[in-house]
Amino acid sequence: MKKVAGQISGYIYGAAGASPVSLQDLENLKISVGWADEDERYRHMAGDVLSDQTKPLVDHWRREIIGSIPNLSRHSKESGRWSPLDSVCSLARHHRVHCG
Repeated sequence: MKKVAGQISGYIYGAAGASPVSLQDLENLKISVGWADEDERYRHMAGDVLSDQTKPLVDHWRREIIGSIPNLSRHSKESGRWSPLDSVCSLARHHRVHCG
């Protein structure tokens, strides 16, 4: 994966602890959902095609999709109950491109 964002506020690359999900757990999950090599290939293609559209896609997802699910929308800025999810969403925006 290419690293696009130079610095993400609140995150130091490589400083996160180990995931509680093992690589074997991930492989088992992929088997459970039927994830195939072809899916992986298309995932990479989508990343290449959509990388310059990250901000509008994330904004749409947060506003239209998450915003329509009550137990998720309560964590949005618009609800007035902003939470640590703000940091997670901010990191998500920067995953592929720098949107700042």
